[in-house]
Amino acid sequence: MKEKAITQEIKRRYDAIASKADGKSTSCCEGLSCGQGPNESGLGCANLAGIVQLFPGETLLDLGSGPGLETIALARRIEPAIAWGLDQSSAMVKKAEENAKKAGVSNVRFLTGSMEEIPLEDNSVDVVVSNCAVNLASKKESVVEEIARVLRPGGRLIIADVVWLQTPPAEVRKDPEAWAMCFGGALEVQNYEQLLKEAGFEAIDTKILSPFNAGSVSTKPSSALITARKPKKPNEAVEIRQAKLEDLAIVLRILKAADLPADGVADWLDNFIVAQTHTGIVGIAGVERYGIYALLRSIVVL
Repeated sequence: MKEKAITQEIKRRYDAIASKADGKSTSCCEGLSCGQGPNESGLGCANLAGIVQLFPGETLLDLGSGPGLETIALARRIEPAIAWGLDQSSAMVKKAEENAKKAGVSNVRFLTGSMEEIPLEDNSVDVVVSNCAVNLASKKESVVEEIARVLRPGGRLIIADVVWLQTPPAEVRKDPEAWAMCFGGALEVQNYEQLLKEAGFEAIDTKILSPFNAGSVSTKPSSALITARKPKKPNEAVEIRQAKLEDLAIVLRILKAADLPADGVADWLDNFIVAQTHTGIVGIAGVERYGIYALLRSIVVL
């Protein structure tokens, strides 16, 4: 494998996609994001915005964020926290920033950089997502290790990516164009799971979504949804306290995200209890007080 040639082909392809004002996309997941231009297409293997469970106040990182449409959609669901988008193509980052401005979403930030060296602090995000991008990295072990580094204890990983169910032809592994089209560098599914285990992840789950359009390749790859969790620290300190006025916005968003009633909460905030760790509020409970007793009305744990 000529790593430099592969990297150059990937960059050329995605810079070209970003520069298109209209017309059909030549995205890596061409068969799955049919006919959308670069302004509309998430260039991905699945609709993560319709899959990922998020809660207000959770910081999110989108690896390979492309034109940013999916990052922007997810950012709306975690306000007031920040959604970070990372892409190796500066042209894609510029397109994403333009799209965020058009959408009027202010809690999203886009960075140019490599998944193999994520430019964020340790233990700084709650959720990492990626859509048809990890396969493009030449050092996937580094990507998984970096994800583990930036995730907080208990943080979640949701990846939609191309995988091989069988060993791919050797010539595919050497073809820069196949890499740029997302199947040349795709891992065999069992190797993906092994990388996550070696990085310390738990609750690893893989769901095969659909066959992938790889042209004339006889052994077809597939798209898959891969989820995992970074273990929580043992005996992490949790403060249980009465909700304060400054907690109101988070309490309201958590209730709405859980489809629980939020009317009148501002007037009855002292009837809510929050659970807080060093990362922020991780749960709320609504109670109805009767003297020294209380009836539990609702509970949400993030």
